[in-house]
Amino acid sequence: MTWRGLVQLRIHKVARSNAALGQILAVKQYENLTYCHSVNVAMLSLPLGKQIGLDDAFKAALVEAALLHDIGKTRIPLGILKKPGALDKRERKLMEAHTTFGAEILVQIDGLRPLTPIVALEHHRSVKGDGYPDLGQGAVPHAMSQIVSVADIYEAITGARSYQAPTPPEHACLVLARLAGEKLNTALVKTFVNAITFFPLGSLVRTSRDELGVVIRTNPGDPLHPIVAMVDASLEGPRGQLDLSARNAAGTYDRHVIETVVPHAPLDVTKFLPMADAA
Repeated sequence: MTWRGLVQLRIHKVARSNAALGQILAVKQYENLTYCHSVNVAMLSLPLGKQIGLDDAFKAALVEAALLHDIGKTRIPLGILKKPGALDKRERKLMEAHTTFGAEILVQIDGLRPLTPIVALEHHRSVKGDGYPDLGQGAVPHAMSQIVSVADIYEAITGARSYQAPTPPEHACLVLARLAGEKLNTALVKTFVNAITFFPLGSLVRTSRDELGVVIRTNPGDPLHPIVAMVDASLEGPRGQLDLSARNAAGTYDRHVIETVVPHAPLDVTKFLPMADAA
C-alpha cells in the first residue's frame, strides 16, 4: 500500500471509530472543496506529527482535529465560501467567524476528543498570540493547533482551486519560511519542509544577490539553503557551485533563495549531474 493509502486508511479508521464521521460527511455534503481541503490537511498533519514523535493516541487526536478544523465553514453562505475574487470587509469578517462557528459546533458533539474544538477555534491564530478570533493578546495556540496551522496554510497554497492553478511546493514552502516565527512555529515549519520536497533537484532558483542557480543537492539540516550550480541568464553553465547554507563572520547567511524561476527554454539538467556527484 502507498504512503497516501496508509494515511487515508488511518483517517478512515479515526473517523469511523468516533463521532468525526458524521461531521466530516456534513462538510462534504455542504461544499466538496472544503471537504477535500480538510482531508488533505489531515494527510499533511499526520506525517508532521509522526516526525516530531507524537504517540499513537495523540496522532489519532491530531487527525480528528485536522479533519474537522474547517467545519465552521458549513455556516458560511456558499456565495461567500466559493467566491473567486477578494472578499469585502463584511464578507471577510463573516469568513473569519468560521473558527468560532467550528468550535461551537464541535463542543456540542458527544464522542469527539477534547482538543478538536480547540483546534477549530485556534488554527488561524499565530504563535505570537494574534490572529483570529481575538482571544486576548498573547494567547498562544495549543501545539496541536500549531501543527494544523502549518498543514492548513501549505495545503491552501498548493491545493488546486477552480479559480486558480496550484502553486508549486517550493513556492509554498517559501511562504511558510516567511511566516516562521511570526505566525507559525519555526521548529514545526523546519520539520515540515524537511519532509516535503522543497527545492527538487534541477529547480532553477534566484538568490538574494540576483544570481541564477540550478539545485544540484539539498542540505538535509537546512532545506531552505540548497547547493546550486551557477548559470547565467542564457542558462549556460555550470559556472561553479555555491552552498547557500554558507554564513558570514557575523553568523548570517550570505545568500537566500528568493524565488524559483520558470526556465525560458528546457533546462538540460544532465549538464549539472557531474557537479552533483562531486558536491
